[in-house]
Amino acid sequence: MRPLTVIVHKLWRRIRYLLCCNNFPKLLYTYPLPCDVVVFDRVSLPALQQPLLQKRRFAIIHCRGEALHINPRLLWQSLLLLRQTAGNPKYAYVLALLKAYRAKVVLTFIDNNNTMGALQHLSSATFISIQNGMRTAFTLQGTPPIKRMPLFYCYGQRDIDLYQSCHVKTQAFFPTGSLKGGYFLDNVVQKTAQTHYDLCLISQYISSQHTHTTNPLLLDGIQKITDYFFRYLQENPQLKACVALRGSTEHADETAYYRHLSQSTLHPVTLISQKGQPFATYQAAYDSQILVTYHSTLGFEALGWGKKVLFGAGTAEISPPHSWLFKEDSSTIIRLEALSYTEFCRKLKTLHTLSNTHFQQQTQMTRQYVMHTPDRPLYQILDETIEEILHHGKPNPQQGLKID
Repeated sequence: MRPLTVIVHKLWRRIRYLLCCNNFPKLLYTYPLPCDVVVFDRVSLPALQQPLLQKRRFAIIHCRGEALHINPRLLWQSLLLLRQTAGNPKYAYVLALLKAYRAKVVLTFIDNNNTMGALQHLSSATFISIQNGMRTAFTLQGTPPIKRMPLFYCYGQRDIDLYQSCHVKTQAFFPTGSLKGGYFLDNVVQKTAQTHYDLCLISQYISSQHTHTTNPLLLDGIQKITDYFFRYLQENPQLKACVALRGSTEHADETAYYRHLSQSTLHPVTLISQKGQPFATYQAAYDSQILVTYHSTLGFEALGWGKKVLFGAGTAEISPPHSWLFKEDSSTIIRLEALSYTEFCRKLKTLHTLSNTHFQQQTQMTRQYVMHTPDRPLYQILDETIEEILHHGKPNPQQGLKID
């Protein structure tokens, strides 16, 4: 056991980090009250709150410095738990919160974080992780690499193959498609007889502040797809187009960037933001005949619906190392086989002439592989699973694919 002074100092350094990583977090002095469900981090909280949390008592564990519990009793419990967490102050603090909340379910919309996997065996709660973005081997083997996952509700068989190939230990896989996509189709979508847009670019805008931390090949691919999209609109002025904005913190920069590019087209390109409207970009994708993206998650969700999508990121030959998204035997209709404007035009013209029925037939295996479509939307499956855990203590083991 390390000397107490060293442990206390390390714990205080971690608390100080949490205090400083946001300008000034909200300080919580009271001891946490018991609840049914704990949500790890508030990322994409609206996507969880509407379908899963409205009828349940829940609490949020903030891991980005928005709020910090400084109750003396809780901090003392964190100190006592350092031995169980191998001296990791963050894990000890989170574990102390979990024990205080006494929740039976820990829910997170984060699937590329080690915290839940590391703590699942130290708590009596059932840990559930929901996939919120397409991952690659580059993501999982980053710094630090992802080592362990709890119950994992993933998009499809592609993710099972990926996580296994990267030796990520997962309690069980549940290939059940997208939570947000399923909820959108079941409750939000405004269905119309005709599409509003001929083309929709799904933005993957990366501001200049983050280009130095992004793979140069990825930056080049996203930039080329964006350039090809607007060049194609210049050469085909009869087409009506939109851009589904990424909605990042650099929203003003992103909007200005696409407004500048749209000046080169004959007709204005509609910019669709999800600020204040969390499903606006989903509706834009639904209302478009063909979607264009480098490798956006929304593109894969829309592909699962049966929408025509053209991806710039294809196989390993034209993608950054360890970032493959398709198998070699996947449908070539939906991906560029060379990152060139000639190939871009050829694939778009093919998609324009192909009927929706023929497209869905030709891409059926690929669509099911990357974005499985269950008989019921994921939010209904999760709602029943959480209810079963709250009343019986554990989920139905037959629902998922167990991986030893």
